[in-house]
Amino acid sequence: SPMQLSIIGHLHIMLTLIGVAVTLIIGRWFDWKGITHKIGIPLFIAGTAILTIGVWSVVPFHLIAHTIIYVGAVFAMTAALMLVIFGWAKMIREGCAESGKRGLFAGIAALTRDPLRFGSLWQMVFMNFCVSGVGIFMAIKLEDIFRAIPFREERITLTGHWHILSVLTGTIVLFYIMSELFPLKGKVRKLFGWGVILSSDLAFAMITLFSLKRLWVTEENQQPFVNFTMFSAETGLAVLEILLGVFMVLLLIRLFKGRIKGMSVLLLCSSLFFVSCGAPAPDRDPTTLEMNLTVDPEAWATVPAGEFISGLNEHEEAVPYDYEIMVTEVTYEQYARYLNEALADGKIEIKDDAVWGPYPGDEFHEGRHEFPIPEGSYKYYDLAGQKTRIQLADGQFSVVDGYGRFPAVYVTWMGAYGYAGFHGWRLPTVFEWEKAARGTDGRSYPFVEEPTKKSANYYKSRDPFDKSNGTTPVGFYNGQTHGDFATHDSPGPYGCYDQAGNVAEWIGELHAGSHLRLIYGGSMMEYAYNLRSYTENSGLPEYASHQVGFRCVRGGNPEQHHDTPKH
Repeated sequence: SPMQLSIIGHLHIMLTLIGVAVTLIIGRWFDWKGITHKIGIPLFIAGTAILTIGVWSVVPFHLIAHTIIYVGAVFAMTAALMLVIFGWAKMIREGCAESGKRGLFAGIAALTRDPLRFGSLWQMVFMNFCVSGVGIFMAIKLEDIFRAIPFREERITLTGHWHILSVLTGTIVLFYIMSELFPLKGKVRKLFGWGVILSSDLAFAMITLFSLKRLWVTEENQQPFVNFTMFSAETGLAVLEILLGVFMVLLLIRLFKGRIKGMSVLLLCSSLFFVSCGAPAPDRDPTTLEMNLTVDPEAWATVPAGEFISGLNEHEEAVPYDYEIMVTEVTYEQYARYLNEALADGKIEIKDDAVWGPYPGDEFHEGRHEFPIPEGSYKYYDLAGQKTRIQLADGQFSVVDGYGRFPAVYVTWMGAYGYAGFHGWRLPTVFEWEKAARGTDGRSYPFVEEPTKKSANYYKSRDPFDKSNGTTPVGFYNGQTHGDFATHDSPGPYGCYDQAGNVAEWIGELHAGSHLRLIYGGSMMEYAYNLRSYTENSGLPEYASHQVGFRCVRGGNPEQHHDTPKH
């Protein structure tokens, strides 16, 4: 949204200006001058100006704004590198002159003998490679590596990115304080210097790896990697906080002795954070779990015409017609049956470990962020998905034993569109989906009360299939006990199940100026509070994931209110 873009732009320029200011302070500490100074200062000025233009352009010119920000960041990073070159060269010259030794090892010893001076420059290098460079690379490759990000993961990624920038900048200031304002000496200086460098770099390298994991870790296998990176980050931050705590005690001792110059430095040590991680609960093979699944996946619920409370700001909207919506998400059994029938009718084809089918294309509105979706053949279903439960043998699709009642995932928006059209149905509009979930009383969740582990499948809800964030069968939260897991009956106001959690769901309507498809309902990858019925995500039309499914609607005439796919 424009507000989110404005916030992101504001943080970019704020952290950039803070970083430039800190760099100039360190430059004065090292008495920065000469050719690197003459190159670096104009680069800082140009980089800051270009970044500012990019930030001002974020809302009206989103895509080109990012390119402008990349250019400005490269200028600023190069300027910081000029200071690093000057500072490290000076440290090597002074150290070698003092020791009377020359050579590679003598240079390394001279460079690293004072971890506070070395660290103030090293953190700039680490920040550029660990954060700025990685951020530029990720932004450039965003379209290639895009996948819908659960809000839980998005918050960790964004807050982690900005925490790295802000706290690494803070450690640079801390090194200056430890060296010049409240100097540490001897072994204590080395202990604190190297301790801060190693612990902070470990923590923030792990957070950067977390952000980069989508390059080589699949969605299905990410949980062990998440646990490892978050535990390692916590370990590094724990050591860093201990060191800062000890340093604060030393400052307090000086305070009571009347030697402290000000209290503001104490605030510097309070800006760190912890990220929790935990082990997933063990899952079960569905064939070994006795379940009492009473909700019929073939059932439909009728939603009457009328007004309802919509959105976060709770405004009135209306659906001016009656319509029916599936009580549950489409199951593997239903989708496999469709694939067999469509294959027999020549409606779909199989190639590249996927099911492909026709789509008539979107009307292209030449929006700033819109990509054309022309008529053609598109991926419907990913047969190679690691957690897919539909298999193909001898030209026939079948479901892995025990998974027939689980929601069909790895279905793209195109595949959901094809399924609905094959049966003469359609995908729901936002208002149709939201009204079915919220009714007319303004509730935030389909089942009135906040989600509990007995009413919905969300992140770490500890259901029997929770290992590696597994889905539950549709209608699982029906008030029955499955094995030793008791549930509450949790339908929505019109009798629909699983509109909060389990798998998120594709929305059918299109919006002029965007090629992205909306996703509602939250999934087993979200925290409970992100299962609110108005929470919106989006994905590319051919995005296939183990956390996205769909349900269909029939009846009514939404075309008078929304743009819809061409038929």
